[in-house]
Amino acid sequence: MEPIVGGAAFLATSALLAWGGSVAAIAWEALHPPRRSVGWALARGFACDPAAMGLDAADTRVTLLGSQFDVWKIDLRAEGVDVLLLHGYARNRIDSLRRVQPWLPIARSLTLIDLPGHGDASGKGTTLGTNEPKLIAELVEQLQLTRVILVGHSLGAVIAIRSALEPTLATRVQGVLAIAPYEQLATPIGARLDARAMPRAALLRPALALTRLCGVRLEPTSASAARLSVPLGILAGTRDPTSPLDEARRIARSAPSATLHEIEGGSHDDLWIIGGAAYASLAQQLARGKID
Repeated sequence: MEPIVGGAAFLATSALLAWGGSVAAIAWEALHPPRRSVGWALARGFACDPAAMGLDAADTRVTLLGSQFDVWKIDLRAEGVDVLLLHGYARNRIDSLRRVQPWLPIARSLTLIDLPGHGDASGKGTTLGTNEPKLIAELVEQLQLTRVILVGHSLGAVIAIRSALEPTLATRVQGVLAIAPYEQLATPIGARLDARAMPRAALLRPALALTRLCGVRLEPTSASAARLSVPLGILAGTRDPTSPLDEARRIARSAPSATLHEIEGGSHDDLWIIGGAAYASLAQQLARGKID
């Protein structure tokens, strides 16, 4: 009998250690995304800098909240909106270049930044939208941007919505364009677990609790959207497992002034491509300061 009990105890301990290690690894990855480089962009045929797209940009490093961040600022004309593009999780400002096209004819300037924990940004990791809004507010102040339109993809979309609520940006932000926003952090982390065939029920809630212990504090995105005082445009795809359409609809319903374009067949990383007409339409509307 004793060998059986000992074997069961050994298996239980091993299972507990494996479970704990998996939970810790999921939380660590969430807070420390894999860094994408120029090689990542070249392998996918993406432009690696503004010059590759025929754009003249100032490549600068700014200090925000005590850390350093690489920024491209592209000045286009004397008047117009200042567009600040925020990339998604585990991406960088190179990825944001893929979304500049509809802004080129109408923007005064374009600003692209590597968010904390991404690209070449200094610092230890990301807070997944908890502290980033204050950083974005400081960036806008430093660069003296006005009539700002915040354009974000996925995590960047959540940060854009939350950043528009910063008190110092109340008179500077003119609108927000959220591409593939999600309602809560459980959504993208759960999607990654599903993609890896990992047990969501056993791992997701403990991993989220661990991120909270590390300082992540996020209200539902719909709650943030409900407090917006500027127009909100949303692009969401019908085939996006990372940011489901139902969550985009909830966010749109909560905002005082919002337009949602549902892109048929759109997934997480192609909404501005197959939904290019809708993206350009929202850009034009937000540049005018109102959405239809």
